[in-house]
Amino acid sequence: MVNDQTAGHLSVGYMHTTAITGTGEITILQFNALGLDTTSLSLSNAYLNSTPVTDLMPGIVIITETAPPTAVITYSDTAVRFADTLLISASFSEAMDPAVLVLLNLEGAHSLMDAEMTRLDELTYSYLFPVPRAGGEVIVTLGNGTDLWGNPVVPDPTEGGSFSIIPFIAGDVDDDGVILAYDAALTLQYSVGMDPLPLQDPMPWESWRDSTANVDGTGGITAHDAGMILQYSAGIISDFSGASLKSASGTYIIMELVDHHLVFYSHGELLGFNLNTVDNQGMLGIPVILNEDFMSAVNISGNNFRVGLCTAYPAPEGTAVMKIPVSGSGQLTFHMMVNTVERVLSMDLATGMTKMDRSPIEIYPNPALDRLKIRGLSGTAALGIINIHGQLLLSTRMETESGELDVSALSPGVYMITIQMEGENIVKRFIKK
Repeated sequence: MVNDQTAGHLSVGYMHTTAITGTGEITILQFNALGLDTTSLSLSNAYLNSTPVTDLMPGIVIITETAPPTAVITYSDTAVRFADTLLISASFSEAMDPAVLVLLNLEGAHSLMDAEMTRLDELTYSYLFPVPRAGGEVIVTLGNGTDLWGNPVVPDPTEGGSFSIIPFIAGDVDDDGVILAYDAALTLQYSVGMDPLPLQDPMPWESWRDSTANVDGTGGITAHDAGMILQYSAGIISDFSGASLKSASGTYIIMELVDHHLVFYSHGELLGFNLNTVDNQGMLGIPVILNEDFMSAVNISGNNFRVGLCTAYPAPEGTAVMKIPVSGSGQLTFHMMVNTVERVLSMDLATGMTKMDRSPIEIYPNPALDRLKIRGLSGTAALGIINIHGQLLLSTRMETESGELDVSALSPGVYMITIQMEGENIVKRFIKK
């Protein structure tokens, strides 16, 4: 006899004219599952004949599902390039077990196995993928993860199972598939703080474009990068490998005061030359390029004075490549990038004497994110940060040999740091990410 009239309660009775002997099950109850859940069972008021059964044990019925979870993969960008950071997101069809890691696998143009995804909520996971120097299709699968019932995830996504990396071409700054003198011109302009692609990619350039221009792989984008690109466009070189090592040795610039002009003489295989200074007194005039083989970019904004030169054919030894009209008296300090080597040179306009910075100031990391560290100071130094328009954004003093500046409030872009100490005015360039 079964009585199921009361919700949540079930009464069962059994009798027979023949006595039950031996051991074993007396009653087996079969239930039909109505939903996914956990149900507690408790037994009471059990009798065997007229004898109460005192040893009654409760139980739990767990109703689970067996369908495995699936995922849809989405991406933060459709144009995926070297030096980008791609956000890969997985949206699951049901809640996932937080105790079981969800792993990501990549195959094809780039291989990556068992990368741990970050759990955002019970349905959503993500992974930040720094895009390598590769090109082609990348297949995406999931290597781990279960739902709350322990069912393993289906490895192949239902959508978004692949993405493509656009092939990286060093030197192709405008991204048209060929390397031309125009790419060198864009690079040269950028090296002096000009904005050569204001509509297509305003400063600071996206990471991938920055990488296409920085062909020598040292520091930021300089006139030397432009010179290497110009050489490639002319067929003088066939690749950019070993560029910085080859061009760093035996190349230098001599600066002299001649007839109220600062004249710059090239020695060695000069391909790129950047000159930066802060002209507070307005002593410098418009630069004159003396060698027709050199491409030039000039950016004079307020007190900020910047020049870039590059060439595919180095000038003959000792040739004057540029002169700058100068007036007044006092001292000017120039920050130079001669190919890939930094130089700091001071000129006394009254005597024409020059002095090389014998204790180079180091700033790092460059590019900087939140902090810009400085090393090599002596005495009390006055520091200032100037943007590409010559505006002073930050000023402070430092009395130790090394320290750091908080640049977290600066917008991404190119800046100059001025360091005044012991009668010298040193200027260095850095990039804020």
